[in-house]
Amino acid sequence: MSDAARLFGQSLPPGKYFQGQEALRFARWFGEDRPAADLRPADIEAYVESFGANSPNAAERAECLKNFLAFAHKQKILPERMVSHVRLRRGLAKPRSNSAAEARPEVKLTPEGKAALERELQELKARRPHIAAELRAAR
Repeated sequence: MSDAARLFGQSLPPGKYFQGQEALRFARWFGEDRPAADLRPADIEAYVESFGANSPNAAERAECLKNFLAFAHKQKILPERMVSHVRLRRGLAKPRSNSAAEARPEVKLTPEGKAALERELQELKARRPHIAAELRAAR
């Protein structure tokens, strides 16, 4: 794997030093002596998770890894395209503020609509015992 990373680094123009470094970092993480053919999608996903989606340069590192994997496939170092397995997971959603809750559109319900929803609720509640019995029988 390290030979593939070095070859990739040598093929880059002078201003793309960071991409070569990321390829070498990936090769060290994966195992420098391991053959590139041993690379699996789960390995790539684990590596991307290792540098964290919330780090400031995560997107840039992921892009460098994609370029390296595309190069390795084009040079027939990798038997299949692995670029699609480089995915950054989004960070945890930030808690909503009260102003976001207030910005929701108001839902208006007519008395007839409310009555229809209440009837549907009662019908669904009435079906519960029958569904529970079916589940017990299926178990």
